[in-house]
Amino acid sequence: GIVQGKFLRRSKVVKPGTSSCHYGIDDLKIGNTLDIYCRSFRVVNCNESTRRYVLEHHGWCMHDVQPIPLPRDHFAEMNRAKMIRESGVPGLDRKRKMNDLKVVMESQLGKQSSMTDRGMFLEHGTDALCFHVTWDDRSRLYGNIQYFRLIYHLADDTIEIARASNTTTRDGTVTFPKLLKRSKLPKSGQAFDDSDCYSWKDLAIGQIINVFGRMMLIVKCDRFTRDHYESNGIHLREDMPLEVEDKKAEIKRVVPPYNGFG
Repeated sequence: GIVQGKFLRRSKVVKPGTSSCHYGIDDLKIGNTLDIYCRSFRVVNCNESTRRYVLEHHGWCMHDVQPIPLPRDHFAEMNRAKMIRESGVPGLDRKRKMNDLKVVMESQLGKQSSMTDRGMFLEHGTDALCFHVTWDDRSRLYGNIQYFRLIYHLADDTIEIARASNTTTRDGTVTFPKLLKRSKLPKSGQAFDDSDCYSWKDLAIGQIINVFGRMMLIVKCDRFTRDHYESNGIHLREDMPLEVEDKKAEIKRVVPPYNGFG
C-alpha cells in the first residue's frame, strides 16, 4: 500500500523546471495546482486564521480565498453505502442477501433469526424445482454444447445452476461444481427489484433464459416439477431431447468431365 506518514518534511520546495525558484505564499491561492516531486496538489480551502492573515498582510482578495468543492470520491461513497447496508441500519431496505458466513457467525454469537420470509419456508420447506438446461456455445471459437441442472428453490425464489453429471459427452473442459451459486437470477444482468428476477412462472420447457449473458435452453424437468406446474394450472410441454446431434457436413464426390486425355 501507500507509505503512511509525512509526504514532505518542513523544507523549501523548488518549482518544477527551475533550480533556484521556490514556492511562495502567493502560489498557494485557492484553485492553484502545485507540482511537488511529480505529484500534483490542488489547493481547495484554508482555515480561518490563514484567510485573515493573507487578506490583511498580503493583499489577497476574497476570490483568492473562496473555497471550492472537493471532487467526489465514488469509491469511498460506494464503500460507505456498503457499510451502511452491512451494519443493518433500521428502516433501510437492503435489496441484497446477507453473506451466508455472516449469518452463521451472528447465529453462533446468539443473534436470533429474522422472521422475514419465514412464511414461504414453512409452506414449501426444502421443495425445489429441477430443470435440465443446455448452453449452445458453438458460435464461439472452440465452443461446444454444455449441460447443466437448474434448481429453483421455492422457499426464497432463488436459483442454483450446477454442471450436469449424467452426460456422456467428454468435451475436455475443466469440471467445476457450480455455474451459479444459490441467489436470485436477474433477467437482464442487473436487478433493482424482485420483479426484475426470474420466478418459477418464467421457467418452462423450450424457454430460453439469460444467465449473465449465457443464453440457456430449458429442455427437461423432473416429475415433481411437472406436478407443481399442473397443480397451479400450468401445462408444460413434453421433454425435449437432452443430447443434441451435431450435423456433419455432407461431402459429395463429383467426377470431373472428360478432358480428352487418357
